[in-house]
Amino acid sequence: METINIKKISIKGRVAMGIACLKYMLPATIYTEPLYKVLSFLNRFIYDPNIDIADWEELSAEIIPDVILNMSYSDEFTLISQAEYLSFKMLYQDIGENSCLVIDKIVDIASIHFYSAIPSYSPETLKLVEEILEICKAETGSLPNLDLYKKCRFSKNHGWGEVIKM
Repeated sequence: METINIKKISIKGRVAMGIACLKYMLPATIYTEPLYKVLSFLNRFIYDPNIDIADWEELSAEIIPDVILNMSYSDEFTLISQAEYLSFKMLYQDIGENSCLVIDKIVDIASIHFYSAIPSYSPETLKLVEEILEICKAETGSLPNLDLYKKCRFSKNHGWGEVIKM
């Protein structure tokens, strides 16, 4: 794998790279319904051309590990049931701190510029991607093949990039 210039990869491409690292870190035995729900939620950001950003952001606020692991279920949760909350909590406890951190960072990459212009190459999301790559490499000893994300150009759609179909 040749070196990838992450700076030239779109926000959606950076999210996709994070998802690839997350999947690479997780053992096959952990693939359960709650994990598929989390992956489907994350993937929706990169492949759904009609995504409602407000809805996506609202759901992310209820299912990210930082929230699930640090809050008790209450009436503040309006989009997930108590059973879903408990299944996400069990998943996040099972996959470990580093995988949870990667999920949180993926959501941050996706949402950091929702309501503002993306600055030149988005240094904030660059830093988050680099942190995800470091975590993945520390966990697994290597990285997944990230060459396919070179086609996700930052120059498209004001930095967001095009819909990704992988």
